[in-house]
Amino acid sequence: MSNTETIFVAMASQDDEETKYAIKHAFENAKNPERVYVGVGLTCSKAKHKKEIEQIVKQNQNVSMHYVKQRKNSLKTIGIGQGRTRAANLYKNQDYMLQVDCHSFFDDDWDEKMINMFNEAKKEVGDNNFVLSCIPLIYTYDKEDNVVKEDLPKTRYGTYVMDEFFVEVVPRWTESDIFSLYPNQFLPAHKLNPACTFGNKKFAENPGIHYEAIFYDEDWTQQLNLIERDFAFVFPSFEDFPIRHLDGSYCTPGHERAFLTDYLTKNKSNEMHENLKNNYLKFVTDSSRVNSVNKYYRYSKAHAVKGYFSASSKPFPKSYRIEK
Repeated sequence: MSNTETIFVAMASQDDEETKYAIKHAFENAKNPERVYVGVGLTCSKAKHKKEIEQIVKQNQNVSMHYVKQRKNSLKTIGIGQGRTRAANLYKNQDYMLQVDCHSFFDDDWDEKMINMFNEAKKEVGDNNFVLSCIPLIYTYDKEDNVVKEDLPKTRYGTYVMDEFFVEVVPRWTESDIFSLYPNQFLPAHKLNPACTFGNKKFAENPGIHYEAIFYDEDWTQQLNLIERDFAFVFPSFEDFPIRHLDGSYCTPGHERAFLTDYLTKNKSNEMHENLKNNYLKFVTDSSRVNSVNKYYRYSKAHAVKGYFSASSKPFPKSYRIEK
C-alpha cells in the first residue's frame, strides 16, 4: 500500500478534555504520521480548551480547527450535527476520512490497518461506495493516568430494538456481541455508527451529516442521507480493529467531557429535546426521503419512523447493498 495515501480525521469536540490526547495518539501511533490530517470542530465554553487546541494547531500544520463559543442556555450552537459538519468541512482532498469521536484512542499502525481493511472490504462489496462502521473497543485510564486497552467487549454491532425509542420518536438502538459468533470477517451493518466511520473520497466529500441533528437523531439521519446515494455499510468484526472509544460509564479525572444538558437549565433542556423530536420527524417524513426510508426498510426490516425490526437468528442484513 502506498504511503502517500492520506487520511483526514474529523473530530467534533465539546468541552472535551480528551481531545488533545486523541490528537496526540492519532499521530504518535500512526505508522506514517505524515499522512494523517486532523480537523476539529470545537464548541466550548471554557477558554482553556480553545487554547489547548490552538497550541496544537500552531505546532502541527496537519491539524486544523473551527471554533464556536458555547454560551449558557444557548441552543444556537448545540448539536452534534453542527460539530461534525464543521469538522468535516476542514477536509482538504485527502484519500480517506475517519469520522470519529474526540474521546478516541488510535492503536499502533492504525492508519495502515484502516486502509488495508477498507481495501479488503472492497473485494467483498464489489465497489468502493461504502463505509466501514462499528462501535469500537473501549479504553480507559488507570490511577497513574496510563491508557488501559480493555480486552472486552470487542467491536460491537449496532442494531435497533423493537418498539423502543429515544425521546419518544427516534428508534432506540443497542449493541450486540457479534464477534464471538463471527470473528475476523466483514458483515453487512444494520446501522451506521457516526462515532467511528471510515470511507474514501466519496464519503469524505459528502459524509451525509445532518447539520440539524442534535444527539440521538444523528445515526438515522446520516445513514439515510448515505442510503440515498447508494452507500453500503460494512461492519468490521476484527479482533485487532485499531480504533477505541473512551469508556463512558464513568469520567476519569482529567479526561472529562461535557454533555449538552450541562449548558442548559431544565426548561432549556426540555426545549432542546422538543427541537430534537421535531427536527427528526421533519427529516424522516420529508417527501424527498421516502425513497431512502423505504430502501432502508427493505434492507434491514427497520423503519425510520416506527422503529421496529424483524428478529432473526442473524441480526444483520443479507447483503451489503440495499436491494433495488
